Amino acid sequence: MMNSNEYSFEKFLDAIKGEDLPKIQILASEEAGMAERLSSSGTRGIDKATKLRIGHYKKRVGEFAFFMSHSIKPGSVDEEDFKLYRPICEILVEKGQLLPDVLKHFNERD
Repeated sequence: MMNSNEYSFEKFLDAIKGEDLPKIQILASEEAGMAERLSSSGTRGIDKATKLRIGHYKKRVGEFAFFMSHSIKPGSVDEEDFKLYRPICEILVEKGQLLPDVLKHFNERD
């Protein structure tokens, strides 16, 4: 899924919106793993700025994967990133794949 030129968390979320919860969990976990491998690989072929972008992307996707698996807000997640989870959660609640209680995480911050 990852485009080596972008590492866009927003585009990743857009690409998985509408998927079922088990598939979202798998895709997020795979994406975080792929970013982990790229960020920890040797520096050959990847400049320092790109490595930093990949590392930041990995963190963001990893936090999202954690939330999708546990419905617990990661302590390290940026508030702006956390707000991006809401549309996906709303769809999953409508599908009956997440309990409505999960939306309370977002109402506390509005």
